[in-house]
Amino acid sequence: MKLSINIRQFISKYWFIICIIILIILKFLLVDVQIIYCKGGHHDDLYFAKAGLYLFQGKWLGPYNDITLSKGITGIAFIAFSKSVGLSFLTSLNVFYTLASLCIINMLSNIIKNKKVLLLIFVLLLFNPISYSSYFSYVYRDGIYLILLMYLVAFSFQLFFNYNKSLLMFIIYSIQYSIIITLIILCRE
Repeated sequence: MKLSINIRQFISKYWFIICIIILIILKFLLVDVQIIYCKGGHHDDLYFAKAGLYLFQGKWLGPYNDITLSKGITGIAFIAFSKSVGLSFLTSLNVFYTLASLCIINMLSNIIKNKKVLLLIFVLLLFNPISYSSYFSYVYRDGIYLILLMYLVAFSFQLFFNYNKSLLMFIIYSIQYSIIITLIILCRE
């Protein structure tokens, strides 16, 4: 009897976090069967996949040819990082996207206090059809670029919301903002 009351209290207190976790698990079950595409030519998708593999192997630029240094490093480093942590490119992309969605929700919590509305926005972000499209499944920088822009929006507004509140949080968001700006610049050349 006492255990069931404690479980009910726990659920009523942490229902928002429980819902977020369940939605994230559901999302990863849905995208687990998604196909990854690498059909581009020598200068696009295939270049990113090869360059990521070269970087993972410690060969910074790969073999020298006419396309060496023709693309930004962000997408290539993302592929190498995914391989180094043992995740597929698509799984890493979805983890990155989910974290960006959580950053957006965290930013919106400054102005929206209703947790049900925040949960609805999170569902709309998390299950956005673009994250299931073939566009998101290509081994290319465009999927990463979209996610970086989500982080940029979240951190920009967090800087605005924390300007006069907490110096520590302002510094943390400034550092995150600087990193994201750098990644965006290096992603799009």
